[in-house]
Amino acid sequence: MTQRVGTGRLARTLVEGRRLASELTDLGKSATSRYVVFLGNFVSLVIMARFFGPKDFGAVAAVQAVSMLFLLMAEAGIGANIVQKRNITKHEANAYFTIAVGYSLFLALSLAILSPLLGAFYNISGTEVLVVMAAAGVFISGVGTVPAALLQRERRFGKIAVAALIADGLATLCAILLRSEVAPHYALASRALTLALVQAAILYKTCAVTETGRPHLGPYRSVARSIGRFSSFQVLFNFVGFSSKSIDDVAIGKFFGPDSLGYYNRAYQLTRYMLTLSVFAVTPGLQTMVARHNDLAEVEKLHRKVIWVSTPVGVVLTIVAMSSAAIIVRVLLGPGWEKTAELFRIICVAVGCQVIAASTGVFYQASMRTDVMAFCGMGELILVVASVIWGVMTGSLIAMTWIITVTLALASFIYVSAVFLVVYRCSYYSWTKFALIPFLICFVNGFLAYSVS
Repeated sequence: MTQRVGTGRLARTLVEGRRLASELTDLGKSATSRYVVFLGNFVSLVIMARFFGPKDFGAVAAVQAVSMLFLLMAEAGIGANIVQKRNITKHEANAYFTIAVGYSLFLALSLAILSPLLGAFYNISGTEVLVVMAAAGVFISGVGTVPAALLQRERRFGKIAVAALIADGLATLCAILLRSEVAPHYALASRALTLALVQAAILYKTCAVTETGRPHLGPYRSVARSIGRFSSFQVLFNFVGFSSKSIDDVAIGKFFGPDSLGYYNRAYQLTRYMLTLSVFAVTPGLQTMVARHNDLAEVEKLHRKVIWVSTPVGVVLTIVAMSSAAIIVRVLLGPGWEKTAELFRIICVAVGCQVIAASTGVFYQASMRTDVMAFCGMGELILVVASVIWGVMTGSLIAMTWIITVTLALASFIYVSAVFLVVYRCSYYSWTKFALIPFLICFVNGFLAYSVS
């Protein structure tokens, strides 16, 4: 009897070991592919900053503050829904694709209709054309959602990375060549459109290797209800979440001008690159890993491990960024971008907090509690709107950046706290250990690093 028990434990240990090895392999593939893409984006950033100025980036960023919202809504949780499914048929893949195409077309047309209003709002030359170009990008990106999700579901991260690299290189080259033919901000805006087109085309061709093959238009009713249940709160979260992260761009573009928005937007993008370097690179693999766990206790256990790893990463990343902000801006962006350095240092105060919160959405989705995630997003939107109004009233871009940074750190803390207290229903001791203390460490570290740098 004892021998049987020992054999059973050994078998379970071997199974768990194989599963852990498989999960770590997925994370490694995800991280490697994302780092390769990051390297391509890094090179593009260095090149583009030397061909286009703050005013050009500001004009494009003003439109992207709105178009990216439509882009997130076009995804509508469809990709996450596909990745979460253990089995998917050819018929279901076609249904998802049909819904994605129709929904993206609706959103693209809606954005294009808004072009005169956005032009009048910003009063920036050429805004209407930029909006129409962005609308085309929304449709094309929406079409590529399902092929990308089918590849991610089967952990073919390398193929996704190749598509992103090729698209990034061609888009950058296209923008540079167009610069001598059209207005600089039109040439810069063409990069996003070209990137979406090339990437969607490659992903669609490549997904032929998946078990369902390339998706086609077909009946969609079979998955409409599933998407509705899974994605309704996901869409709401995308809407309020990105609204809270883009309303600052809208306000700066309106009240401080395209030059100021160009400096601020580049500082924020540098921060996003840091988050990609630390956390976002493993998110696709983490999403696939978490999807394999059906038990909420296992999901919580994995989330705790992620936070304990993320905390020291956030601390180190903040210190490195603060101490070398001027060098980073000078090397990556070149001359003419000196004002970005101080904004970058301020935003980096909250980088550690954002590192901790970056992967939390995966755990909300795995727990099927996107409703809680959506309500957190609504709370964040209220906080950010109030902080933006306060920042505009100060009349200072520096003051506004400080206010937004502190607000985003607070919102990240609430976002993580809710998953522990509401979704996992853990004790206050666990919440203190895995939410409060890590955030306090990262936030205090951010302020200290800013003070001494």
